[in-house]
Formats: sequence, structure tokens, C-alpha cells
Amino acid sequence: MFLQNSPVQAKKVFDAISDELDRRPQASAIVMFGHRHMRSLSRTGRIVLEEAPNIATESADDVGFYLVTRSVPDTGVTVRWCTAR
Repeated sequence: MFLQNSPVQAKKVFDAISDELDRRPQASAIVMFGHRHMRSLSRTGRIVLEEAPNIATESADDVGFYLVTRSVPDTGVTVRWCTAR
């Protein structure tokens, strides 16, 4: 899904994801986005927000991948950054 830099549009997407999660109490959502050539990771409720860096980054710490795991028994999703070094 491609979005514009619009708070109104962002709220609509957030509400749609939140409504779907309300219907699925055991679910989590991961929203991946990027292109600021930065890496960030945050969470709001059961929604994980991942910003992936661009390969044009100058920092070796920004070359890698996100590791997504689900706990057993299912207690949620854990996301962490793993450097490629």
C-alpha cells in the first residue's frame, strides 16, 4: 500500500488496522515502511511499526534485517534488528 504524507490518511489506515485487530484478539500487525534512509522500530498497542533503512546508508549498523518471532505459547510478537556484520 502506498501512502501520502498525510495525517488524515495515516489515521484511516491506523483505524482500519485497529478495527481488524479488535476482531482478532490473538493477532498482531506489523507495518513496514521506509525511505528516509533510517532505521526505527516502535510499537503502539499490538501494532509494530518498522522502518527499514535503505541500502544507500552510510552506517554499517543499518545493514541487516529485522527478525520477527512469535512467543510460544502465543503471547505476542517480538521484533529486533540484526546487523549483517
